Amino acid sequence: MGYGCYELNGRDQGYGVPCKCDHPDCGEEIHRGMAFACGGDPMENCGLFFCNRHLANWRDDDGNGCCERCASDQPAFDPKPDIQEWIDWKLTDESWAAWRAENPEWVAKHQSMSPEPNAKRHSVTPKSCDVGWHMLAFAFLAVTGAALAFAPPISTGGVRDAVEGPLWHLVAP
Repeated sequence: MGYGCYELNGRDQGYGVPCKCDHPDCGEEIHRGMAFACGGDPMENCGLFFCNRHLANWRDDDGNGCCERCASDQPAFDPKPDIQEWIDWKLTDESWAAWRAENPEWVAKHQSMSPEPNAKRHSVTPKSCDVGWHMLAFAFLAVTGAALAFAPPISTGGVRDAVEGPLWHLVAP
């Protein structure tokens, strides 16, 4: 089993689950992977997920980035609901067909809230991954023998880079 998507504490979690920062004053798009978990692990601290801006300013007893509530031993923030993109994905993607068959109540509830889902192609996007500026992947082109090098613009510290989307570079054979 990987950490792309799993259920814990009644929430879909993992780096494949897009979401918004759980801080009530923030709308930053992140994912529910360990990189954004309070304390670095969803089993630690409050179990919520925060953008870099809301994890960078406070440390827990182990020195891990945590939310302001855990840093000051206050009750946790309320978790934010799933974003529509994720709900639509679960309602429409064929990879979730067996899960939908096993969870008809969830499907009925969410279909009534979103009668015609408009699911985008969901994937872990470079913008949502906490991996840095290094190269993520190489794709070799059989026809030309050239390679495409993929280097995404990743934001750090909650500050978005000026360039949106991936950067593709053609490398000669």
